[in-house]
Amino acid sequence: MAIIHPNIGEVFTPIEWGQFAAQTSHIYQDWLNGSTILDPFMGEGALLLSLIDLAIRDNIPLKKIPIKRLYGFDWQATHLETFEQELKKRGFELPWENFFVVDTFFFEQSLPIDIIFTNPPWITFNHLSQARQEKLKPLFLHYHLVNTSSIIMGGSHVDLAALSLTLALDRWTPRQHKLVAFIPHSMLTSAAHVPWRSFQWPLNTPLRPLWYYNLSNLKVFPISCDYGLLYLSNVDSDYKPTYWKKTHLSTEWIEQDWPNHVFIHHPMSIPLDQRPRQGINTSGANNYFIFDQYEDHADADHAIVSNKIVTAILPKDLIVPLVVADNFKEKEFQTKRWLFLPYDPQTAQLLTLEFIQRHYPRAYTYIKSIEQPLRQRKGTMLQSYMKRGDFYALLGVGSYAFTPYKVIWQAMGSYHFKTIIVKGVVQGNQALHAYIPAKTKSEAIQIQRYLKSVDVQAYFHSFDVAGSKSFAQPHRVKQLFRFETSPSRERSSNDQKLDLALDSEDHYP
Repeated sequence: MAIIHPNIGEVFTPIEWGQFAAQTSHIYQDWLNGSTILDPFMGEGALLLSLIDLAIRDNIPLKKIPIKRLYGFDWQATHLETFEQELKKRGFELPWENFFVVDTFFFEQSLPIDIIFTNPPWITFNHLSQARQEKLKPLFLHYHLVNTSSIIMGGSHVDLAALSLTLALDRWTPRQHKLVAFIPHSMLTSAAHVPWRSFQWPLNTPLRPLWYYNLSNLKVFPISCDYGLLYLSNVDSDYKPTYWKKTHLSTEWIEQDWPNHVFIHHPMSIPLDQRPRQGINTSGANNYFIFDQYEDHADADHAIVSNKIVTAILPKDLIVPLVVADNFKEKEFQTKRWLFLPYDPQTAQLLTLEFIQRHYPRAYTYIKSIEQPLRQRKGTMLQSYMKRGDFYALLGVGSYAFTPYKVIWQAMGSYHFKTIIVKGVVQGNQALHAYIPAKTKSEAIQIQRYLKSVDVQAYFHSFDVAGSKSFAQPHRVKQLFRFETSPSRERSSNDQKLDLALDSEDHYP
């Protein structure tokens, strides 16, 4: 059984899948034939045990099983103690001279390594603790794996696994130019990992993908992200790697196109301030801002809103529609969820408590009643709001959230990229939805038509992440556009033409 420790990114591998990796890559036979193998992030040693168990299964005498050609590091002594106990059960003593209790990122001892076989930690940089971020920033920057400005702000979505593999290959460059590793699928598809995918690390012989097995449908690990098994070797730069996937455990492996292989040669131009955005983020306070029920109050300016936790009487001026999945199946938009949004739609500024108390006393009473749980929310940006007394602030609110129209879509969990056009007052829900703001209906329809094109649909499916959390997030959609600081004449001309024919099956008036 796979075990995950999400706070530090540890994902322990089932031994049977370690055996699959060792046999499929032939590193098991390499090891028997004299190669040394290192797991620099060994955990409790499942990958190394998988090699040993294969040898035992093949009836190789214990004295001839080359355990002294195995190396490993882990930061917890208890993990190596567990590994030692597992070896003793099999009749072996741990060669302690080959194993080290260290923080691999800050360990540089020279070792005679032929092959790296590992499952590195899976956690994005922005989910690391602040202290850990500060320690690892210089390494991410040293290997050119991140955008400097994003990492300074702690906002990079690059995975720690990218640094783990790069650093391991640099410090213990495998003499046989082979690395086999379980990785998050995002390392092959997301914009955050473009630097890593250049495979231009500080190596004398760059390693490139030989093949990849997408394991996401096989429930190898008890986590919701996509993942797979990658084999890097010293193949030529023009080598076409193979990509394998199963729909179910019992089916055959199917060869598919390498992910992220479709390029948009003629991206659409739009203003920079219309770049794709995620929906509004309550930072864990959905129960206080999002409601499933809405009914008119005796006071015509107010409504009674509720969910399973909260019932409140709030001013209609501060309640807006929130998109849900069913809206993408409807011919006409029907509001099924509502968002409490204490912002000025003209300025996109958070309304002050003084203003709310004076103009919306019931909203003021409600906000004060939920002050304690709202102040308990975490996050660097939220903390800056708290210091100003704006404890009821939301994230993802700016002028872009109040443009007259939005071209909006389901950013995660969807198997088909479909957009709808909604009026600007309608909001998306955090990472569930993403959108492009539009100033006019014709502009929105022009963007929607572009996003419905065959090339764009092929682009999304080339990542092989349909149904996942990352299917159509803003970072992926941004690659479809060229952003301008001012509108081009060509776009203005197209807008005028579109004003003559504004029919669209996927927009709401």
